Amino acid sequence: KARASVAFDAALTYFTAGIDLLDEKSWETDYEMTLHLYFGRAEVEFVTGSLEKAKTFFSTALAHANNDFDKAETYARMMELSMTSGEFTEGIEAGLAAVHLMGVEIPSGGADLDAAIENEFGQIKENLGQTRIADLFALPEMTDRRKQISLDLLANLWTLAYISAQQGHLLITPLKSVN
Repeated sequence: KARASVAFDAALTYFTAGIDLLDEKSWETDYEMTLHLYFGRAEVEFVTGSLEKAKTFFSTALAHANNDFDKAETYARMMELSMTSGEFTEGIEAGLAAVHLMGVEIPSGGADLDAAIENEFGQIKENLGQTRIADLFALPEMTDRRKQISLDLLANLWTLAYISAQQGHLLITPLKSVN
């Protein structure tokens, strides 16, 4: 335990020093390194229990993310943070924003969510038709990166919905995954 603590202390020191060395244009001039430094700092803050600091670094990374994949990754990490901190509604909001970036639309609640659930059930019937379960194993492996990321995000979103007893999101996430 002590060795792990020392490693996190050292990592925090290195990430802090790295961020301190950045200039105001680093997000433009060295985007990848800057993003990795902010992710690293946020993760170390997260692991060491400084959840508010972690949230600040993830928020900064999100504000500067220059593509949908990095934004979705940031939202995914914010979802994990919200699971740990018990801020489930915030995590679900992050998850909905992330899947939206990947092209998956899920309403936040109410009648729109109920209608979306009904629509997804209909889509499953339409998509599967007379397909047997055994036939599904013969389908080619999914290669679309957006769909792969969406499935991971939907799984985490389902977990948040389960923990927070949000029935609508608990139902729609596996339905969206199937479709």
